[in-house]
Amino acid sequence: MRVCGIDGCEEKHYAFSCCHKHYDYNRRRGTLHIPKKKTLTERILDNIKIVGGCWEWQKCVTPLGYGHIRTNGITRLAHRESYKVFVGEIPAGLYVMHSCDNPCCCNPEHLLVGTTQDNTRDRQEKGRGASGEQCGASKLTERDVLSIRSRLALGEKQAPIAREYNLDPSTISSIYTGRNWKHI
Repeated sequence: MRVCGIDGCEEKHYAFSCCHKHYDYNRRRGTLHIPKKKTLTERILDNIKIVGGCWEWQKCVTPLGYGHIRTNGITRLAHRESYKVFVGEIPAGLYVMHSCDNPCCCNPEHLLVGTTQDNTRDRQEKGRGASGEQCGASKLTERDVLSIRSRLALGEKQAPIAREYNLDPSTISSIYTGRNWKHI
């Protein structure tokens, strides 16, 4: 159990390192030491570690590695807050992307804004996006896709193939035209 910080007092801690009695006494006298709240800039700089140019967030992170910080009672992504503090407002509807591909980085020099398409293109160009069998929603294997394409090339109809694989015919069409599974 945490106790009062006043010498000789063994009462249970209440607030600001004091028991209830000492807290009330110091509050009435105006001698209660209430720490000054840090600015968001100070909080960001206090919670990073510089590693190879990246400002790595050292506090809470999401399962995907993105840092988060609580501001005005709301939990927000640390890299977005860093961008706002050091660069400026984020235009509505835009993402804050990492040029360093380090999700916990808050270095404003590594952050840039972009659209959903920019973010997706960046992910694909850097080989970070799941495709084919690695995609969690995939119902097909690469072998299935090759089989479907060869059957279609031989003139088989899309609807029976779609039923066989329990897919919509439009999915079979997308595989045939190369809109889906274009990496094969």
